[in-house]
Amino acid sequence: MALPTIVLDALNSLQIASVPPQVNAGDRVDLGLSPGLNAFDVLSQPPKLFDIELNNITLDDIAIDLTDINLAPLGAQPGQEKLQLTLDANNSPGSTPGATDLEVVSKAVEFNPLSPPTGTTATDIDTSESSLHALPHLIPNASGVLLLSTAVEGLLSRITGTVRQVEKLTGGITGNIGGHINGAITGTIKNLTGSVKAPKLLPSPPVITVEWYIEDGNGKRLTVNTDFVMQGNTTLTNAAASVMFLPVFAELSAGVDLISRRRIFCKVTVKVGSDTTDRLLGPVDILLPKVQLPTVLVMTEHAVSGAGFPGAVLVAVPSQSLLALDQLTDKLREVKVVLDRIQNLAQLAGFGDTLAQIDQIIALIGSPTSRIPTFVKQDQVMDLWYVMREPGGFLGFGYKSWEDCISSLIMIGPPGRVARFYNAKNFWERLGAFEIVLGAKAVGHINTLEGSALQCEPTGAGGCTFNQRWSPPPSTFNDVLSSYQFLPLQ
Repeated sequence: MALPTIVLDALNSLQIASVPPQVNAGDRVDLGLSPGLNAFDVLSQPPKLFDIELNNITLDDIAIDLTDINLAPLGAQPGQEKLQLTLDANNSPGSTPGATDLEVVSKAVEFNPLSPPTGTTATDIDTSESSLHALPHLIPNASGVLLLSTAVEGLLSRITGTVRQVEKLTGGITGNIGGHINGAITGTIKNLTGSVKAPKLLPSPPVITVEWYIEDGNGKRLTVNTDFVMQGNTTLTNAAASVMFLPVFAELSAGVDLISRRRIFCKVTVKVGSDTTDRLLGPVDILLPKVQLPTVLVMTEHAVSGAGFPGAVLVAVPSQSLLALDQLTDKLREVKVVLDRIQNLAQLAGFGDTLAQIDQIIALIGSPTSRIPTFVKQDQVMDLWYVMREPGGFLGFGYKSWEDCISSLIMIGPPGRVARFYNAKNFWERLGAFEIVLGAKAVGHINTLEGSALQCEPTGAGGCTFNQRWSPPPSTFNDVLSSYQFLPLQ
């Protein structure tokens, strides 16, 4: 059994209320329905549904009393009004008032003898009767002698007056007429025939459920607390919900799409008794500018917990990065402002580790303990022997490379960024290799490379993933790394 029409009409009237066309990460977006679920309030009593059908109506003794008529021609512009009246009238004597001005020509003629004797009064005259000839008459000549005229004697007349009655009018009025007609219509409506169906009660009040969901521009459904967070103690099942989108990161390089899309949907389900119907509203699109976050890999000579930390510092970025070493600090501070704001608005956003490691990188770059950090702008280094840690002196004596002296690392960058590390040169894995994959929190750090079971933090949802590709024969990655590479960002 289908839901009553009045319930379906209320459901079909719903739409997603207006939202901003573009927001920034950290902005609050209020979701709602228009005209709202209160459209169902009148149905929750429950309502009585009447269905009346009338198919025969008689009007008796109807009178129309028009007391005020004011009509005026209307046109497109003042002075251009046009009203045209065309009439074809048959008038009779005693007509309603109307000006009359007629000219009459009479000729004197003879008719046949009256047989029968008719046409002796004005009302009996037959204007179609044929005459015999002109009525003979005498006229004087120049000498005053009366002679028989060969012409027809006639009279000229003019009739003026009014027409009292219009017996028949045909024609029409063309043009635009404006004004007003005031009056009253009185009478009686009776003899109504038809049918009235018995009132119906809904078996139970309507039960309405709401489910919001959000997709990205590729149709992937997004996850709460990973892609967005709820605001104002609301949930995705509230008719009025509030969300805050978390940042979408993009690599700081040329040719990167800097706009992400969020598509809002709402599924509304109505149940009356055992009958259920749902309707999907949306999508409504919102543009979300991406936050440009450079991939930065910082490696230190000593472990975070070791003596002499950090020692020498190696800073590596992909070849397509737009930044030099002296620009990194300013850019990272810009990103930190965005993440600080989001972290303060939504504690569940979980950017605490990210902020802490950005501060650590800024400190390592901006306040080196003994020397300027080494800066490498390449997608891969096949042999760290050729990357100087300390420049050599006379004939290269005193030269120190970065091979076999890395004890900790930090990497920030867009989610999905992968870096691989090898104990051997030329990316050979058999002496030990591992990779780290950045999650939604855009950061991963290993405080010490001691041991074969390394820990990449943060862990859990949105954290860093550690994949050991080959266990190291020496059971450690500390002070033995000889090559590394950034994988292409997917």
